[in-house]
Amino acid sequence: MLPKFGEYSFLMCIRLLNADAGATLLKRWENEIINPDALGLYKIIGIPVFFKTLAGYFLKPFSPRLSRFILASRGMKDPQAMLATFAERQEFIYEATSAWKEMKLDAIVCPAFAFPATLIGHAQHMPYGASYTLLFNLLDFPAGVVPVTTETEVDQVALEAYPRNDLMDTKIVKVQYNIFTIKILEY
Repeated sequence: MLPKFGEYSFLMCIRLLNADAGATLLKRWENEIINPDALGLYKIIGIPVFFKTLAGYFLKPFSPRLSRFILASRGMKDPQAMLATFAERQEFIYEATSAWKEMKLDAIVCPAFAFPATLIGHAQHMPYGASYTLLFNLLDFPAGVVPVTTETEVDQVALEAYPRNDLMDTKIVKVQYNIFTIKILEY
């Protein structure tokens, strides 16, 4: 069985990317033009740790996943926490590679983004959509992307059964509704 993929690895990536509460990311982006699709992430990173903590705990009953995302973006409280997270990452890499060797996997094919292409400006509302991309970065594995054609009406029917346990779930359904009318570029 594959170890702790999904939200566990996603949140570990967020903690590592924001180890210093996002100060390094913000410094690197200081004189850059911020893509509108990344503006939401940029704004979350820039929130002071105290307010991230308040927001994370306040949002917990309404949007547990968004709460966990914001709390993970606070970074590490001290060098020991950072070292512990790096050790956790190394253990995760070992577990993943061991599981893949045991299953005799040569490659894994999965989407780069967990949802079909969204309209411009909506990807920022679905940070968990990048979970596959973040996973391969966390594991330090090479990855590539191949284009897909279109979403179908069958996909839209399946969307009706998508869980709505969280504000993020509701947003995902809203953003993805009728997306099949948009043609994805074919090469």
